[in-house]
Amino acid sequence: MLLLLYTISSASFPPANADDLSPDDIAACNGYRTLYSVISSCILTLFACTWTSIHPNIPSPHETMFRVARRRAGIMLAALVAPELVILWAMRQFLHAGNVAKKFNNEVFKGQSFKWSRTHGFFAMMGGFMLYHNHKPHHTLAPDELLELVLSESVDQHQAVEITEDEVEDRSKGDMISKTVLILQITWFVTQYITRYIEHLAITQLEVGTLAFAVLNLVTYCFWWKKPLNVQRPHRVYLKDEACKLQEPCNTKEQGQEWDTPIYRFFGPFFGMMGGLVDHQDDLKLYYEPLRVPTFLPITISFNRKRDAKIISLVGLVVMVIFGGLHCFAWFSQFPTPLEQVSWRVSSLIITGLPLFVVPCMLLVSTNFGETAIGFFLFFILPVTYFIARILLLTLMVTGLRSLPSDAYKAVSWIYLIPHL
Repeated sequence: MLLLLYTISSASFPPANADDLSPDDIAACNGYRTLYSVISSCILTLFACTWTSIHPNIPSPHETMFRVARRRAGIMLAALVAPELVILWAMRQFLHAGNVAKKFNNEVFKGQSFKWSRTHGFFAMMGGFMLYHNHKPHHTLAPDELLELVLSESVDQHQAVEITEDEVEDRSKGDMISKTVLILQITWFVTQYITRYIEHLAITQLEVGTLAFAVLNLVTYCFWWKKPLNVQRPHRVYLKDEACKLQEPCNTKEQGQEWDTPIYRFFGPFFGMMGGLVDHQDDLKLYYEPLRVPTFLPITISFNRKRDAKIISLVGLVVMVIFGGLHCFAWFSQFPTPLEQVSWRVSSLIITGLPLFVVPCMLLVSTNFGETAIGFFLFFILPVTYFIARILLLTLMVTGLRSLPSDAYKAVSWIYLIPHL
């Protein structure tokens, strides 16, 4: 934010002559746009995308609004830095939610008219079912634990899991108005970009980056279309025998595990979005919190299908290449300095070409290489290189605003007739 403010204050506006206009003239003259309008349109598009598309898990009943908002802000920041990984995260949840619903329909609701949908699967994954004991929340039920309780008849099936899709949707804070606003804003932004390209008007690097983000965000939104949004309270599940004693759940966050380091806290979300499977339920203890599902909780093998991992890898490869390729649209754009232009080109090539090498290698190379030099190169050096290139592109999007060509301030008048933020 400080970098953005500095860029605005130090930006060089064109002087008022036959070719250029002063800032005041630009603001007053029809057919031109200001630096502020360029930045605000991009920021509003990015905010509309992240705020509406991000579907966080259900918070703990004891969490404050500040902590919930801070977590959501962190997810939004991660989405801005690595939107391509958010798509992998959303797709992984999309497939997993379908598997959860299918397993419940086959083992619990077999031969019954009542069925679970993918919305139910999403709801269960995000902490939608919580076990209450003595009228107090005990712990969040994972899908496999909920299935085990129902099959063992430890809970009443009707009360525990026969919740309709309409009841789940009623807990969601999403609505058609917010979805319509998002679609209109993205449509307006993409139309403006295409129109400026057709009329040979300069397009800023910030607009190129925002376009890439908006395109990926639409894909993410499709995967999360059936996922409830901003649910604040889970469905309560009660044991048939309330007199039985339950073991107090552990909270690994409060115990301070060895892996819970600043490096893990920073890079953990990005590796979490890329996926990860755990072989046994006990392994989930590393990520466990009693009253909420951690944001980037791995998927257990019990609900996973092997072909899903290959599908996610293939889609992820295509998405990353498209995302990097969109940044190459600014290949011949005007930059403040030749060094910045070269940096943009190199970084664009890295985020476009690196996935073409890394993803196939990760699929072909044996997991036994994980602790070798090859594994270190594939799973650490190359991802960090990709991350650095991504950060450099984000920086250049902002710094490039300090010196824009004259026609970057020219506007397409009719585009503003389209409803937008």
